Amino acid sequence: MRTPDDGSSQYYSGFYQAGDPLNLSYATIPEGRYWLGYSMTVTADSPNPDAQLVCSFVDPNGQIEYLRDDLTVTDVNGTSQVVEQRSTFELPSITIALRCVPTVSGQFSVQFSDIDVTIERSGD
Repeated sequence: MRTPDDGSSQYYSGFYQAGDPLNLSYATIPEGRYWLGYSMTVTADSPNPDAQLVCSFVDPNGQIEYLRDDLTVTDVNGTSQVVEQRSTFELPSITIALRCVPTVSGQFSVQFSDIDVTIERSGD
């Protein structure tokens, strides 16, 4: 299963607090074991040299926390970078989101392009 956001682009710009959620995609899935993966091109910029962008799948309803442990960290330096992650999870029936958050507060802009989210049953 692929989300409707395949190949899409999203742009965010403004003043953000550290940890403000940038939600890129949502999917509701039944209970089971899944390969969850994402790939996207990220171009992020901030005047703060310590800024990073952290991306992961999350449970926006707070039912489970362990999805956030499998994350990618991207430096925010104005260059385009491909960000990819793929892992297996045993999940309850749940809605999940692909979410990225800036690590510092202040001016921040980010362009996400070629967003590709994959959700595949594993071991059925």
